[in-house]
Amino acid sequence: MSDAVIVTENLTKRFGSRWGRESKVAVQGVNLQVTGAQVYGFLGVNGAGKSTTIRMILDLMHPSQGRALVYGKDPRRQPDVLRRVGSLVEGATFYPYLSGWDNLRVIGNSQAQFNQQRATELVERVGLDKAIKVKVRAYSTGMKQRLGIAAALLQDPDLIILDEPTSGMDPAGIREMRRFIRDLAHEQGKTVFLTSHLLSEVQQTCDRLAIINAGQIIQEGALTDLLSQQSLYELDVSDVERTRNALQERWSVIPTENDGLLHINAPRADIPHIIKRLVEQGIDIYSMAPYRQSLEDYFLELVGLEEGKLS
Repeated sequence: MSDAVIVTENLTKRFGSRWGRESKVAVQGVNLQVTGAQVYGFLGVNGAGKSTTIRMILDLMHPSQGRALVYGKDPRRQPDVLRRVGSLVEGATFYPYLSGWDNLRVIGNSQAQFNQQRATELVERVGLDKAIKVKVRAYSTGMKQRLGIAAALLQDPDLIILDEPTSGMDPAGIREMRRFIRDLAHEQGKTVFLTSHLLSEVQQTCDRLAIINAGQIIQEGALTDLLSQQSLYELDVSDVERTRNALQERWSVIPTENDGLLHINAPRADIPHIIKRLVEQGIDIYSMAPYRQSLEDYFLELVGLEEGKLS
């Protein structure tokens, strides 16, 4: 645990337990261990418990049970540890009548001191150098997010917590921010803990992730391991419905949106048996090949959704 940046131990949060109201469990028994110099994704549908967990890690909300440690310290008892943390949580908010630069100066002075050279470098890295003297009330959502990321990094923190960092950005901006975030971890040795509803971006950005659903962690691990742990194959057949009926008693058969195609979860050694059974049923097989799930496919299948959006 000595190299752990974030550790949560049975982290639990209940709401509405006073005055006879029935309590609602928002986060239940969350155990995480996030090590350094990586990009760690924290995923879940709306209301899954992501924001509540992050707020407890940052001591913005007290847990009902358990605790969160940052660099081995409990922020509730040792708040100084939060000086090593920069965060952008639930959207960037600034003084609208001040310029982006003046907002950074106010934030820097309120935290410790304003380092003008570092601020200038960050403004350039997040792509705001041409608009930094413009008043924030004229900023788009994406521009405010860029400014929020610069503000989170002003004091050169070791841990950066980012909630939807690319919200409101165009595709080019998202790609730039993805590279920037990965550089923070892999070139500068920082730890980035982020949430995002753009699963394709998470897949290209994160090294490791945890998926939370209904307040509980349902999967955690290295991204490459999670996406390769299931032996999925894509079948192109003459009759999808008959194929499902022939195979579903023994194997997990997953329909797709494409006519004639379906996915089957089975070990490699079962492939001859699958083909033999389909041939015996008179079903034509046009192809059968390994299928690598996208993070979106994996996530939606895991949480039991046909479609949905993360927050």
